[in-house]
Amino acid sequence: MVGAGIARPISVYDIVRSQIIVPAGMGRAMLAPTVDERLLSLTSFFGGGIIDLRERGDDLPKVLITAGPTSERIDSVRSITNHSTGRLGREVAHAFAVRGCEIFYLRGKGGVSYDLPNVHETVITDVASLQSAISDIFDKHKIDIIIHAMAVSDYRPKVQYDSKISSDADELVIVLEKNPKVIGQFRQLAPDAVFVGFKLVTGLNHQQRIDKAHGLLAKNGCDFVLVNDSSKVGTDHTGWLVDSDKNHKEYIGKDAIAQGIVEEVWGKWTKST
Repeated sequence: MVGAGIARPISVYDIVRSQIIVPAGMGRAMLAPTVDERLLSLTSFFGGGIIDLRERGDDLPKVLITAGPTSERIDSVRSITNHSTGRLGREVAHAFAVRGCEIFYLRGKGGVSYDLPNVHETVITDVASLQSAISDIFDKHKIDIIIHAMAVSDYRPKVQYDSKISSDADELVIVLEKNPKVIGQFRQLAPDAVFVGFKLVTGLNHQQRIDKAHGLLAKNGCDFVLVNDSSKVGTDHTGWLVDSDKNHKEYIGKDAIAQGIVEEVWGKWTKST
């Protein structure tokens, strides 16, 4: 399909990603599948806007994606959090969404949102609420693919205060205790799912990064781990996707990382079905 004044065909990816508004009068448009004939069927337009994304086939995987930060409460007005935006997780969600997958998107409060008809978004705050949301999803659905991109707090305050702590004191000591490792719970919940973990490292050389990623993979039963270096998460965000044999691919840019993850995961899921 070629729209008026558009020099190349419009893809489903263009429409969903850019939210292209189709001029009134174009009516209903059938878009040819771009990846696999099973994946995308029909996109409907009328009245100048998108009203129905697509019909989804029952044979497509259900995908759980976690993204963004967690926040651990100190008192009624303060908390400990991190700088994660969830943008990479949203890019991964988008790359699955355009393939027609049903997505369960767990977003840390303050992380970027993603709203599409086939995306079920739940906003969480702390690790306890994350665990509760995960349990609820797995109780109701069989999840085929897990992308655990969320920056989960390693520690939480040992004591949480119901009211605001006074600011009169010159010093304030807060004792932290270890949070449970959420990544270690997924394989037990979904033994057959394709599972991608994420690892952020600092100050390591290339081989050390790969080794660190592989260690996380082996410990938690991941199929892949995306390792990031904190010095390379800006404009030219660089990530290395590592598999169980320590094979790895480098991707530069959040979009390229997301596409790379989805292609590798899709290939493994397809072989398993």
